[in-house]
Amino acid sequence: MSAEPIIGQVLNKKYQVVRLLGQGGMGAVYEAVHCELDLPVAIKTLVSGLANDSTAYERFLREARAASRLRHPHIIEVTDFDHTAGGMPYMVMQLLEGQDMSRRLSSGRRLTPAEAKPIFRDVLSAVQAAHQAGIVHRDLKPQNIFLCRYGDRTDFPKLLDFGISKVLDASALTGSHAYMGTPNYMAPEQATGHAGDADDRTDIFALGAILYRALGGKDAFMGQRPATVLYKVVNEEPSDLAALNPALPAGLVEIVNRAMAKDPADRFASAAELSGALLPAMEEPAIHHSVASTVLRADADTPAPQPPAPTPALVRGWSPPWRIYGAAVGILVVGLMVVAWLAGGAPPHHDPPPDTAALAQDAGALDSGAPDMDRRAADLSASGDVRPDSRRTKRSRKTKKRIIKPRQHKGSRPAGSTEEDEPVSKEKEVGWEE
Repeated sequence: MSAEPIIGQVLNKKYQVVRLLGQGGMGAVYEAVHCELDLPVAIKTLVSGLANDSTAYERFLREARAASRLRHPHIIEVTDFDHTAGGMPYMVMQLLEGQDMSRRLSSGRRLTPAEAKPIFRDVLSAVQAAHQAGIVHRDLKPQNIFLCRYGDRTDFPKLLDFGISKVLDASALTGSHAYMGTPNYMAPEQATGHAGDADDRTDIFALGAILYRALGGKDAFMGQRPATVLYKVVNEEPSDLAALNPALPAGLVEIVNRAMAKDPADRFASAAELSGALLPAMEEPAIHHSVASTVLRADADTPAPQPPAPTPALVRGWSPPWRIYGAAVGILVVGLMVVAWLAGGAPPHHDPPPDTAALAQDAGALDSGAPDMDRRAADLSASGDVRPDSRRTKRSRKTKKRIIKPRQHKGSRPAGSTEEDEPVSKEKEVGWEE
C-alpha cells in the first residue's frame, strides 16, 4: 500500500502540502502550510488501499475525534478533518519538532530515573486524561511517544495515534508499521485475541513495557518472529530488570514488574495510581553495583560488627606455637627425669653447709670492734651531738639485712663449731645496714 501522491496539492483550498515526513502500513504524514495563516501543520492520511475500508475509516475518524476532544498539552492536537479530491480522509495536526522515544532509545541506550521521570510524569498525565474520557489507547509504544522541543525542554512528550492501532490487528504482526503497535508492548489479553476485553489496565501493561525498555536498554519480550514474541508475552516473565541495570532502586524495579503483571487484576488500576507510585520511586538514590556496597557506605562511620574469633581448639585441630613449645619442653623434662632415674636416681637435695670459718671471722671482727664502738658512742654522748642509746636502738630497728648476736667471751670460734651451738649473748644487739 502506498500514500496518495498529494505533494504540491492544496487541500480544501487551505493547506499546501510540502513534503512527506513518514509513511507506514496504515497511513502517511506530510508537512503542510496553512495558506491563510502561514502556519506549519502536519497532514495525516490513510494509505490508498484503505480508502474504501469502512472499518479503517471509522477508526481513523475516531482517532481524530478523540485527540481533538481531549485537549491535553501532552496529546497531539487535531485541528481539522476532511477529504482529498480523490476521497481520501485526512486530519490536520500540529507539526512537532523533535524525535520519537524509539530513536532516543536506539542502539541500546537507556534513561536514568532522573531523565525518565519528567517524560513519564507527563505521559501518565496524558494517559489518565484519555482514560477519564473513556478512551483506551491500546497502542502505547516508544514510537507513539514523541519527544519535542518546547521552551527549554527537548523531551516534552506528546502521545500520538489514538485509536488507529485497532485498524488491522492481524496485519500488524507481519508488516513494518511506523504508526502501528508491535507485539513487544501488547498486553497478554491482546496477544491472546481478547482485544475486546482491553481496558485501562491494558495501557498500564504497555507503559510498564516502555518503562522496562527505557530503564533497562532492551525490550522485555523479544524474538525473531511476532508469534515468538506473543508467546513470551503470554507465558514467560521478562529478564530481571535489576540485572540489566543494577543501579536501579529496588522499589522502582518492583513497580515496573507490577505494571507488567500477566493478570490485569495484579496491575495498577489506573495511570494515576501508577504515577503515584512511580514518581517517588524515581527519586530514590541509585544503587551502586550492589546493595551490600551501599550499606557499607551508609555505615562508614560505624564499624561493621565482626563475628567472634573462634577459639584455637575449634580451628581444625591447629594449636598456636606456644602450646607446641610448651609440650616439647615438658616432654624433654620428663625424658631427662626418666634418664636420671634409670641411671641411679638424682642425689637428694640438701642446703649447702654454712661456711663456719667465715662466720667465726665475722663474729670475731664484731667482738674486737665492740670496745671501739662503745668508746666512740660515749664521746659523742659527752659532746651532746647525739644520744647514743636512741641512735643505736634506731639503727638496730632499721636493720634489714643480717643481725649477728655476739658471744659473751671474746676470741675466735673453735673450728668445726656452728652458730647454733654457741650460747646466746645477753648483750644488746648490734646491727648494720649495707
